[in-house]
Amino acid sequence: MLSFDVSGAPETLRRLETLERTIDTTPPLSDLNDAVLPILRLYPAERPGQRYVRTGRLGRGWRGSAAGQVVTFDNPVEYAGAVYGDSTQAAVHAGRWARLSELRTRVLPVALNVYREWIERLVRG
Repeated sequence: MLSFDVSGAPETLRRLETLERTIDTTPPLSDLNDAVLPILRLYPAERPGQRYVRTGRLGRGWRGSAAGQVVTFDNPVEYAGAVYGDSTQAAVHAGRWARLSELRTRVLPVALNVYREWIERLVRG
């Protein structure tokens, strides 16, 4: 299984910990999933003459969960590490499929924006 966490800057986390004593600081998971999962589920273009028929199982394997200030995205599909793994990516996938570190870089600003919008809605009431 592959997974990674998305969390904010230390100062933001300290502020959220203070806020969490008063309210639940877990943002709506549906908002996070709507924003992030399409990014994680992207497939590269098929190779010319590709014979392998994609099932979509790998993309559908991505899921998100949130608890307090930490959001976790994981993919339990047994071959996800061979496709996305930073140190376990198979050579056949290198340069075509994004590695986990690259996915994290793509997802972080999107997830933080979801948090930001959610907090603004909370403050406005």
